Amino acid sequence: MSVTENTVRCTAVTHPKVSGKYRAPGSTFDCPAHLVGELLELGAVVLAPAEGPSSAEIEASAKAASKKTDDQSAARLSAIVEAIQKLSPDNPANWTADKKPQVKAIEAIAKFNISAEERDQAVEILNKQAE
Repeated sequence: MSVTENTVRCTAVTHPKVSGKYRAPGSTFDCPAHLVGELLELGAVVLAPAEGPSSAEIEASAKAASKKTDDQSAARLSAIVEAIQKLSPDNPANWTADKKPQVKAIEAIAKFNISAEERDQAVEILNKQAE
């Protein structure tokens, strides 16, 4: 990874002398770019890993974000189920012709917009609970 236009981040493998200093094996330093190719060929250095999160850290973060999204979806669906349960069965404005709850009626109780697909998922949950 270039630190500047003129240097490259390297890790010493042997004891290379770079810019007048011997580098200890395993030490990371900014190597003048014009020397990197030769030092790599000699096996004196390797390119230092790019700074930032490791692939394992990125994967763990992605899994956590996915779980958070799943938790949010479940909480949202739960709120929709609760809103449907609060609808008055006697008010025809709350129901469609095929006896599904009106999306707008659910939204009025839940206080957020929902899709017909979310409504259908919530109705399915309620039907399974009734069985």
